[in-house]
Amino acid sequence: MNDNLFAMNATPSTHKISSKTDALTYAISVTRTADGVHLDKAEQVFRMFVDNIKLPDTETAAADNCFKNLAEAAERLKQRIEEHLSKREAERTAAHRAPSTIILPSLPGLEWMTENLTGYGGTEVDGNTYYTWEEAMAAAEQLGDGWRLPTKDEWDALCDIGSTWDEDRKGRWFGGNHDTDHEGSLFLPATGYRHRESGALTYVGASGYYWSSSSRLAGDGNAGSLGFNSGSVYPLNWNRRAYGLSVRCVRNVK
Repeated sequence: MNDNLFAMNATPSTHKISSKTDALTYAISVTRTADGVHLDKAEQVFRMFVDNIKLPDTETAAADNCFKNLAEAAERLKQRIEEHLSKREAERTAAHRAPSTIILPSLPGLEWMTENLTGYGGTEVDGNTYYTWEEAMAAAEQLGDGWRLPTKDEWDALCDIGSTWDEDRKGRWFGGNHDTDHEGSLFLPATGYRHRESGALTYVGASGYYWSSSSRLAGDGNAGSLGFNSGSVYPLNWNRRAYGLSVRCVRNVK
């Protein structure tokens, strides 16, 4: 068997396997322990191994060694599955934790998330998640609890209360003391955008682009967005819906 497919630092298995049937049963049971983990290929490898080994009917050292190798490969795969599930659960917990929020003094009717949305679809690259417009709308709906994308008017109102570029953090502070200690301010990082065709990131650290919920016209391929760089803000942009922009959600103050 090509053990490289499951190679990792693992202790030898103590699972007792005494026949080809036992070997296959154990190996297949291991591949089925993780819901949502794609292990069809692993199952095929195990089946090919067990179906093709040539062993005498009597127990021999060669037979013991083959069964031992299979058991150890299955054990290493089991550890990989457990590690994958643990990591996935940690990511889900982090993504779905209660968001940190702020209500800006000059915009008392809205509650803003203080971080960009992540963990609800989209494409994660270098710590930021980029959404097409359709993905962004769907992600906000999944959030529930009144969260949504800002309208173009709400982005416009945010820009009207003033902002300052932060060269150290590469982004803009909006509202509050945006030009001093940032008390009562909202920070938006300049995460650039993700190209709709190549998937390449553009203007990271130089410009920020954030979707609004406002579409342009029925059947039109554009939607509204906020754009900014170190020198200007553009609350009334139109961008192709297939581009990957960042998402910052709001909800009405209850």
